[in-house]
Parts: sequence; structure tokens; C-alpha cells
Amino acid sequence: MATATQDTAGLGSARLRLASSVSVRPEAFGALLYDFRTRKLMFLKTPRLAAVVDLMDGALTVDHCLDAGGAPPGERAALLAVLDHLLGIGMLRHAPTPKD
Repeated sequence: MATATQDTAGLGSARLRLASSVSVRPEAFGALLYDFRTRKLMFLKTPRLAAVVDLMDGALTVDHCLDAGGAPPGERAALLAVLDHLLGIGMLRHAPTPKD
């Protein structure tokens, strides 16, 4: 599993999804993520970040989610760092590889 300190360069090709224990509550500022297993609460502080996380169902790569969520090139490094952190604390998980 990735950690929050790992280089995020390879994260763009990963397929991620929310952990099954995590619930999302949309808010005007972005969203709240709550993990019922660990009782961790995370604030997604922008609507763009919330949109990107909302797209992560395991079918699309992180890069595709960033594109579909409207992430401009100048924000991608910061968004990847947040996604890497969410992966590191277990709120995001790697999705199973799709079978052809």
C-alpha cells in the first residue's frame, strides 16, 4: 500500500476507490470524508477535490479522474499529494485490476 511520503509520480496510472468503510458528505466548501472503521474525519477543502474523489470508483485511473474533475495542470501536484495522503491513511484503496 502507498504511503503519504511515497513519490506520487506513479499515482496517476493507479485505479483507486473509496474504502468501503468511508462515507462522503458533500458540503459547500467541498466534502467531508468519515471512516466508520477508524473514526477519522477528513475535510476536502475544495469542490474540485471533492469532484475528483467522487469519480474514484476504481474504473478510471487517477489521471482520468483529474481530467474529468477539471483539475488544471498547475493544481495536479497538490491534488496528487492529497490523494496520496488519503491512500496512505486508508480512506482510498487500490481497486482490483479489471479483467479483460
